[in-house]
Amino acid sequence: MIREALQRLRHEGYVRSQRGSGSVVVRGETPGLRTFPPVRTIAGLLRSYEFRIHVEKTTASLAAKRRTAADLEELSQALDQAGSALQSRMFHLLGDLNFAFHRGVARATQNPYYLATLEMIPNVIGFDRIAMETLDASGLTERMSQIHDEHTSICDAIRKRDPERVSVQIERHIAAARDRVLERQRIEFLDDRISSELPTDSTML
Repeated sequence: MIREALQRLRHEGYVRSQRGSGSVVVRGETPGLRTFPPVRTIAGLLRSYEFRIHVEKTTASLAAKRRTAADLEELSQALDQAGSALQSRMFHLLGDLNFAFHRGVARATQNPYYLATLEMIPNVIGFDRIAMETLDASGLTERMSQIHDEHTSICDAIRKRDPERVSVQIERHIAAARDRVLERQRIEFLDDRISSELPTDSTML
């Protein structure tokens, strides 16, 4: 029984055989797990969104083909909770709620590798502080409402088992998120440049 357990642990990567020491525990990262590169540059950001579009198009397409009643219930709950947070203007909750929707789509593939991949991607999904910093109250509400409407349309395509439609919708959804982030980067660049050009003498203001 012990031998069988060790064989299973070796197969799963938790222990390895070492000459002179027998079986030793693998230390460090979770066996077999590789984390994604951190997003540190604009080029890295673009690559991450390129990867997300490719992965999530496939994910959503499979979800439309394989989803169950339980999957639809999970997606509906995520949408309802996000809608309630939006109506109550509790924008700080929308990041986790929007991510929960994407997680539900991945779970509907019935393939845990898609879910694991989604959870390892650097989280720039849905709502983040970019909108909070750049939009006033009315603009923020409009932006968050648009995201919610996009999620609702994606859910409807999955419900109707329409993989072609949902693939197009989620590509547009992620591309729109990418463009908002890039616009924020442009705003920051301009702000820094303008600040550096302002006179330091307060009498000039």
